[in-house]
Amino acid sequence: MMEYGQPERRKMNNGKKDKVLALLLSAIIPGSGQIYSGRKKRGVVILIGLTAVSFMITLYTCLVWPAVSLEDIMTMPIFFLALIGFPYSIQLLDAYRSAESYNESIGLDGID
Repeated sequence: MMEYGQPERRKMNNGKKDKVLALLLSAIIPGSGQIYSGRKKRGVVILIGLTAVSFMITLYTCLVWPAVSLEDIMTMPIFFLALIGFPYSIQLLDAYRSAESYNESIGLDGID
């Protein structure tokens, strides 16, 4: 029952951040899920960091790839995947958790 003069607390979707949308945004553009969830600095750092690592890998590949042996060429994709795949996966999880944390901070934690 509601007391007079106090607003009714409604479980509405106003202000709620969708966790799956945050994850999908970060899958498309790294860091965008964090920005969507209100963590702008973290999102920009992730965007710049993963872009810089990708650029360095591309530059390294263009400069060094022609001069390496066949055995090294076979191991390079594993090395590159570890360099970019692990941080990419972690930022996806962070985007999901950022939206979850935002919803908890505004009192919408149990609503899906």
